[in-house]
Amino acid sequence: MSAFLHRLHRLHRLLLAGLALLSAPVQAAITASVTPASLTFAAQAMNTVSPAQTVTLKNTGTAVLSLGSLVMGGVNTNQFTLVSSSTCKAGLSVAVGGSCTVALQFSPTRHQATGDTHDLAAQTLNGF
Repeated sequence: MSAFLHRLHRLHRLLLAGLALLSAPVQAAITASVTPASLTFAAQAMNTVSPAQTVTLKNTGTAVLSLGSLVMGGVNTNQFTLVSSSTCKAGLSVAVGGSCTVALQFSPTRHQATGDTHDLAAQTLNGF
């Protein structure tokens, strides 16, 4: 094989190797942020409803975020209500860079200073 054909053959192999790297699948990352990080509800008279407070869930990853459900954990979670104006809902797909909101209201059912801490978790269909 002539030196020219040998170099051409070698260049062809390098190009094929480069194309294989370019076509290799890139693993998408699923990450999100929530702002603000916490909500503080003021004192509220028993059996009345507070004004809604909102948190924003933003898809900061490189793949679509598919929401399965929203779950609140902690004590006395029955005193908090997910407001219908919330845009984060089960089945929602949040595009990369996109966001949705969760609005909550507090309606205490007994006289007691709780100081409770609650967690709101978004369960996703894609493992986040």
